[in-house]
Amino acid sequence: AVDEIKLGDNDNLSALVASNLGADLLVILTDTEGLYTHDPRSKKEGRNKSKKEGRNKKEKIEIISIVEEVTPEIERLAAAGSGGKTGVGGMKTKIQAAKITTRAGIPLVIANGNKADILARIVAGERVGTIFLPEADAVEKINDRKHWLRFASAVKGKVKVDEGAKTALTENRCSLLASGVVGVEGEFASGDPVSIADAGGVEFAKGISNYSSSEIDLIKGAQSKEIEQILGRKKYDAVVYRGNLVLV
Repeated sequence: AVDEIKLGDNDNLSALVASNLGADLLVILTDTEGLYTHDPRSKKEGRNKSKKEGRNKKEKIEIISIVEEVTPEIERLAAAGSGGKTGVGGMKTKIQAAKITTRAGIPLVIANGNKADILARIVAGERVGTIFLPEADAVEKINDRKHWLRFASAVKGKVKVDEGAKTALTENRCSLLASGVVGVEGEFASGDPVSIADAGGVEFAKGISNYSSSEIDLIKGAQSKEIEQILGRKKYDAVVYRGNLVLV
């Protein structure tokens, strides 16, 4: 199992554990002060270059103390390389962890672990590092199964649905019926996690499939009452029950 651990997995693993435990706060300590408005390393290199060329331009680099929402701009700042020298996954994976915890209603703090009494200061409410606030609509922490589906599960295949089925799943929180399925990709067994996508292949949900990929290929577009006639048996009325489905 250790061989399968990838760079940055500690960040995401800690976020998943915190979410499943229903923690009040997750703190990730690194060797930087938090998320910067610019990558401090590249700016330093740029200033050194400017001095050599006789252009001593100063650009202000600040710590972002509060992040209310992980926007594409925040992800861009993280991807630009604002990680520490010794951090395993860099800032990008820490932002991924923040997306997991804030979606589950848990704040996350990224701070410098080299600072004295840093944990005590954070718990005391001192503003240090960068804090990511829980999403405004994350009133209740989602259950363990759905959190695993959304963030930790590796899907085995993809089930494509029509617009009517997509609306039923996203707006009415219905189960996915065979009648709304238009296609299936990959090979998977009954009970495997699958990606649920629109007809164009864009994923909008994940779920636990009640049928294998070969069975879904046979019953796609069929009414629930026709499944037994097609397969010779009917295990379930739905391809994915709403209790085993989560929007992404």
